[in-house]
Amino acid sequence: MSSDDEAPKVVTFIGGLYQHWTFPLIALNANPERLCFSLRFGLGRWFGPWVLRHSEITEVTSDGTVTGISSGVYMRRGKYDAWVFKTPHPEIVLLELERLGYPVRSATNGRDA
Repeated sequence: MSSDDEAPKVVTFIGGLYQHWTFPLIALNANPERLCFSLRFGLGRWFGPWVLRHSEITEVTSDGTVTGISSGVYMRRGKYDAWVFKTPHPEIVLLELERLGYPVRSATNGRDA
């Protein structure tokens, strides 16, 4: 029997995927091994989940727009593949992902957060 300290920490965020508007249809479950995106409201029975393994992720950053206002978080896999998780509070997601060991980079200064 393992103790609670040995169990991997799972953090859940509610938001959307890449849209110009966000309806909170996506749950992002993050732990040190993977990011799991699943549909909410019973839609996950037919579609998903979608998984990004920690080893595949090369960069995590906010998706600052032209106005400098961020509305989400980029999770880059390789050079060209980026997943965008829309949320009104990307800074909270970035802090938790950094705590879980993901390669978080600050969008404002280009240095590691």
